[in-house]
Amino acid sequence: MADTTAGAPGQRGYKKVLKGLDLTLFTVCAILVIDQLAASAAIGPQSVFWWIFTMVLFFIPYGLITAELGSAYPDQGGIYAWVRRAFGPRWGGRTAWLWWINVALWQPSVFILFAGIFAALFMPDLPLWSQIVIAIALTWLTVWINIVQLDIGKWVPNLGAIFKVAIMLAIGIGGFVYAANHGVANELTISSMTPSWGASLAFLPVIVYNFMGFELMSGASAEMKNPARDVPLTIALSGILIAAFYLFATIGILIALPLDEINLVSGIIDTLRVFLGEGGAGGALVIALGLMALYSFVANMVTWTMGANRSAAEAALDGNLPPMFARLHAVHKTPASAAI
Repeated sequence: MADTTAGAPGQRGYKKVLKGLDLTLFTVCAILVIDQLAASAAIGPQSVFWWIFTMVLFFIPYGLITAELGSAYPDQGGIYAWVRRAFGPRWGGRTAWLWWINVALWQPSVFILFAGIFAALFMPDLPLWSQIVIAIALTWLTVWINIVQLDIGKWVPNLGAIFKVAIMLAIGIGGFVYAANHGVANELTISSMTPSWGASLAFLPVIVYNFMGFELMSGASAEMKNPARDVPLTIALSGILIAAFYLFATIGILIALPLDEINLVSGIIDTLRVFLGEGGAGGALVIALGLMALYSFVANMVTWTMGANRSAAEAALDGNLPPMFARLHAVHKTPASAAI
């Protein structure tokens, strides 16, 4: 059974289970996306410029704005609650809907990518329909994790963040070791990193997209122990880590793989195989890191759905989305109906 009673967020029975470390790992898991790293590197050496350009003109201001909103207005629902405060309930509800449907439409592409990398690692001839079955199964796994109590569910993104950092370090360090022994696949010079204002601009949204997600944790503001203190600290710490790892790993890929060999689906696995080999201990490590990458895809969608589902549920509890989104799990007070 589920609880459909509306009321003030503090009266809905939310348990305060998220600490500062949880929020930092949650945010790193949300923003540090392995699945788009190859697409970023595919821009070429110019991607280094675009990372820095976007970091300065978008990521830092975006982080400062979100830190201010998340600490000054720690309302359950996050971005929904902020827009509702500023522009009224109708626009708050529309924002919650657009955010929720964006994640719902994005999720299948991530899980199809999961199936593609799974095939690259273990079953190269895996047919498309089998990949679709995998994606559907992962979708329902994500729904279930969204419904269980948050002090258990939070460990999925927490572990995902650790795995993502391990993969980024392996790619970055491997790139520099490979360059020392074999030279670089793409020259990283001032000239090669100077942006061209033509085709490379088409990839700029990929870089911007990879920096999105600071607002996610505020969807669970009523479930944080101390949002006024932890949100700004989380954004500062996680922002530094995310920017550094993105730049480090992108350079690692560019050092190892020529541009025409960067595959948008298997680029991460290809890079690890160049660094570590395909047999023996190196091959085993590639499989281990590949399994971490697969887990990180699931953790990434768990993180984003946790934020979007809470915003949709909060909007529905306020009467600004249809009641079908409003039902909370009777015991865990998680957004069960929005997740389903």
